[in-house]
Amino acid sequence: MLDLLVNSLRMRPDRILVGEIRRQKEAQVLLEAMHTGHSVYGTIHANNADETIIRLTNPPIEIPKPLISAISLIVVQNRNRRTGKRRTLQVAEVLPNGDVSIVLRLNVQKDTIEQINKPIITLQKLELYTGLTEPEIMKDLQQKKRILKWMVDKGIEDVHSIGLTMSKILHGKARADIEDGKINPLIGFLVQSISAADPHLKRKLRMAKILKTVETYLAERIKTALLMSVGLTILSAFLILKSEISPFAIIFVFLMTFLFFLFIFVKGVDAVIHKRAKEIDKEVLFAGRFLIVKLNAGKPLVNALVDASNAYGVANKFFKEIVRDIDLGTPVEEALESASRYTPSKKFRSILFQITNAIKIGVDVSKFLEATLDEISLDQLMEIQKYGKKLNGITMFYMLLAIVVPSLGLTLFILVASLIGLDVNLVIFSVIIFMLLVLEFIFISVFKSIRPNLNI
Repeated sequence: MLDLLVNSLRMRPDRILVGEIRRQKEAQVLLEAMHTGHSVYGTIHANNADETIIRLTNPPIEIPKPLISAISLIVVQNRNRRTGKRRTLQVAEVLPNGDVSIVLRLNVQKDTIEQINKPIITLQKLELYTGLTEPEIMKDLQQKKRILKWMVDKGIEDVHSIGLTMSKILHGKARADIEDGKINPLIGFLVQSISAADPHLKRKLRMAKILKTVETYLAERIKTALLMSVGLTILSAFLILKSEISPFAIIFVFLMTFLFFLFIFVKGVDAVIHKRAKEIDKEVLFAGRFLIVKLNAGKPLVNALVDASNAYGVANKFFKEIVRDIDLGTPVEEALESASRYTPSKKFRSILFQITNAIKIGVDVSKFLEATLDEISLDQLMEIQKYGKKLNGITMFYMLLAIVVPSLGLTLFILVASLIGLDVNLVIFSVIIFMLLVLEFIFISVFKSIRPNLNI
């Protein structure tokens, strides 16, 4: 275990976890890790904080009591076998003489944590190393408590969502939502109605990489739709009041514009998902082949995923998320399942699905992956063939509508206009040119839309 500690130090870790301290050699590794200056977490079986010290200072562990002061805090947790819930029973700080002082204790009847003593030693260390005063430390703790409660209320409970939320908080992008947390009753009603109509919106937001809760996202979109509709209603009100149209038409205009903008803004997440799916599909085949090359070269799957996370543009972001979840302690199959659940690309999802199945079954991952990539390659070949057939028909229409008809039609128009004495001025030609430009733009958009999403 000491060799593992030395090797881990080469990776420059922020924190070190030493699990299952049962004998003296594990305890020595724990103390050795503490002496390196890193934050260290260790696990040991004991009923309370006092018993933890007794176990550490007596055989078979038998650590000298003066060394116990290297430990800062002892957290005692217990799992209720009847309810299946895990609770923190005690939080104790270790005094300089090796004894413990209970700081927090669980009130079983109220199911709440109650403060027993003031964490004097811990506060002194925090004041020394952070430069904060005790009131500033307590204020910071209250802020963290508010953040944790906010995440619980919003249902943010998996590793990935917690990481994204904390990243937003650290960059100041979510603090306002946490501080007020209040929504106008009318907006709140609309938020609840839209959420009920689209129960998959939370999953869509994560697929689109929109780092917001459903409530925050919908509230922002509703406010934007209100502003846009009010602006257009004010502009149209001048026209309505000057004409003989009933003033009640202003209300109709407001409602219609609000519903239109709200639909566009709320459904914008689907457009983002579709765009990201197209970007990933361009690289998914090459990313999969990159994994096969690494696996066939003898690299473990996790190392191959790490290499893939540094290799490709859009797809590498998903590989980075998988690697990050694995680094945080998530099992490989669970990290892959989570990534496949939230990827917008069906092709990338099929690759992750096959890798997960291979891991669960216990067979060679590369064989499953090769079969999936062959299927994706065949699908792309069929897309190219379909594109060729569509291109022939659309090219024919383009030749007729954008080349033949304008050239011959303009010639006939000038001839007929000269025979009947029609005055053809610059305005008419400008309108014709404008219509031709619109027609060209339409055909360019059509050609782009039918092009297969491939990166050949």
